[in-house]
Amino acid sequence: MSYPVPCPPGSYCPSTSMTSPLMCPAGFFSPYLGASTLNTCQACNSGSYCTEGSPRSIPCPVGTSYPLFNASRASDCTLCQAGFFALSGASACSACGADQTSEAGAETCHPCVPSAFSVTGFKCYSTLARVLVICGYVLSLLSSLFSIYKLRAFVLE
Repeated sequence: MSYPVPCPPGSYCPSTSMTSPLMCPAGFFSPYLGASTLNTCQACNSGSYCTEGSPRSIPCPVGTSYPLFNASRASDCTLCQAGFFALSGASACSACGADQTSEAGAETCHPCVPSAFSVTGFKCYSTLARVLVICGYVLSLLSSLFSIYKLRAFVLE
């Protein structure tokens, strides 16, 4: 088949005698039917990626972002850190609001529930509260060690 037939989106045909279209390179896309030059391939938008021959930008997955143009694969999209979130196609992760938190790679934030038993919950404490919780753990550990020492001394008598 020669390509007087219009080239499909995601490709271009610089010559009507071509037997197959040339694909837009990875990091670029072309939504046009019948494109004839490489210039019709557009840089992939921020917040998305384009594989070779893409007819459109593919949004970065939920919980990821990509701030630049020309991403060529989904793995170019970077995971949002805990305390941040991103909807599909985000060019940047957004910080959770006051009294909210999230796990890494989150689509939304949720209310902060302080807890000394989880990393996410521990971050919900104020700095002073975190210091006090850590001091409490240290004192509890020292108390346990002292009790073991006293018990050992009692048993050995």
